[in-house]
Amino acid sequence: MGLQLIPVYKYYSQDPWRFAYSTDPNFGNGWMRAGVSFFAFGKNQAGTVPVYRYAATNPQRYLYSTNPNVGQGWKNEGVAFHAFKEASSTIATIPVQQVRAKDQNPWRYQYVPKYFNNFGDGWEFDLLAFHVFDAQPAA
Repeated sequence: MGLQLIPVYKYYSQDPWRFAYSTDPNFGNGWMRAGVSFFAFGKNQAGTVPVYRYAATNPQRYLYSTNPNVGQGWKNEGVAFHAFKEASSTIATIPVQQVRAKDQNPWRYQYVPKYFNNFGDGWEFDLLAFHVFDAQPAA
């Protein structure tokens, strides 16, 4: 299978802590790059689904979902990348957890590979979001 994987970079901003994920290595002003979080597809592949990026303001923050219409004040900015909705039976993927800020004022999320279980103070597991390819080398 000729996979065309692209890096998905993790960005963060403080006050309040919030996270963004992008295939763009230069995301924007006020966001600091924390490295490659995982690898995904830049376009649709067999068995994948689009992962949409949603934005909200005050402060600027992001939500990523396979749902094309999450509503609730989130503006759909289009497809961020493509991933598997469920684990693949033919290729090694990793689940990515959606983690939310406990105070949820405002709603804030980060997306963490399942093998991480220390999300930091004030963050808790929300749901399994999608399946992608690990950015960490196998041990």
